[in-house]
Amino acid sequence: MKGAGASPRTLRCVGPALDFTPPSRLFAVRMQRPLFVEIAGGLLLLFAWILVESRILDLPPLVGTAEVLFLGALFAWRYLLPSSDPAQIERRARSRARALGPQLPWAIASAVTVAVFLIGFVSIYARFVPPTPEPIDTLVEFLRQPYAMVPILLTDVVVDPMVQEVIFRGWIQGRLSTDFGPEMAIVSAAWIFAAVRPSTWEIPPLFLFGLASGYTVYLTRSVWSGVLMSAVFSLGSDLLQPPLVVGDPLAPITGGPDGVRNTIVLMLAAAIASILVWHRQRIVRDALAARDAGPPGDAAAD
Repeated sequence: MKGAGASPRTLRCVGPALDFTPPSRLFAVRMQRPLFVEIAGGLLLLFAWILVESRILDLPPLVGTAEVLFLGALFAWRYLLPSSDPAQIERRARSRARALGPQLPWAIASAVTVAVFLIGFVSIYARFVPPTPEPIDTLVEFLRQPYAMVPILLTDVVVDPMVQEVIFRGWIQGRLSTDFGPEMAIVSAAWIFAAVRPSTWEIPPLFLFGLASGYTVYLTRSVWSGVLMSAVFSLGSDLLQPPLVVGDPLAPITGGPDGVRNTIVLMLAAAIASILVWHRQRIVRDALAARDAGPPGDAAAD
């Protein structure tokens, strides 16, 4: 989309990412940035957040909690909160900060089913490809302090999902969709999401997560479905796998003679449930799109 000559069809593709009508002139001039700038800017912000996140263990728990809350609130204020300011409208559109509405129960359901599948996958994966042990002296010392789990859970379940999903499923996937279509955008954003991790062991499960999150964001047209999925997956992992335990989060289940078989059955059930939920999300999406489009004679009113 270049200049003010963008087609009405292109502008309508931007509009449904929000729960209000954006000013078309603003988006025609400013919305489409060069692809490299969009991806590089998102990754720079991600690395800045990772740098801040890595310092949490060096701070007292309550100080770390305050820092995480402040940065999370600042990020949400900058990119997600509603406002009549045209610049904020643009930022919300790029972030896909649309209310879930009728998709909310299905977004929660898909978050749970995908989290169950991924935790089962990590369990099997860790059994056959054990992760490399990492030094944990700093973490051990940190966990001895009161309230040590508060900044960890706040980071894993609240701020980290919000920041990462806005960057990858909002900015990067949204921008790639414009140039290459939704299928390529979902796969590419998932691969970038997994590849930027410092640990190569994490690439397969995070790539699968990126595919699932990208698809549900595509179906719901809202980044909040990806944030929900990331939060549920992180919470489930933290509850099942204490911070000092590295490897199989379902060790009590997979450790027996039938452990692997039971986990595979659990994964298959979760996969079938996820497919059914996604089918329902697609039905709701199509119904909302038909409602927004209105009768054929009203197409010009969009």
